[in-house]
Amino acid sequence: LMAAAPAESGALRALGSCRCGAVRLSVPVARDVPWRVCHCPHCRRAHGAAWSVLVPPVGGARGMEFTAEALRPGVDSRCLGLAPDGASVRRSFCAVCFS
Repeated sequence: LMAAAPAESGALRALGSCRCGAVRLSVPVARDVPWRVCHCPHCRRAHGAAWSVLVPPVGGARGMEFTAEALRPGVDSRCLGLAPDGASVRRSFCAVCFS
């Protein structure tokens, strides 16, 4: 996450990029919707950390904006923090820097 800027709808707009900048994103985030932290083994492995932060975008995936010539889809994975049986998630990456 690089920055958070106010959006017109009262939501914050989270801005970010991969390490090299080839993939950039802008995500509207509601101020009144709680963020979640997932400690499941799938998220820990995918993020290389003890947890991952799950931020629901306003309007779902349609509200997200990407500049992503280098974005490559990863394989389907699971997240036990989204559903007890492990909701299916797609973890994509940058084809240039692999972040």
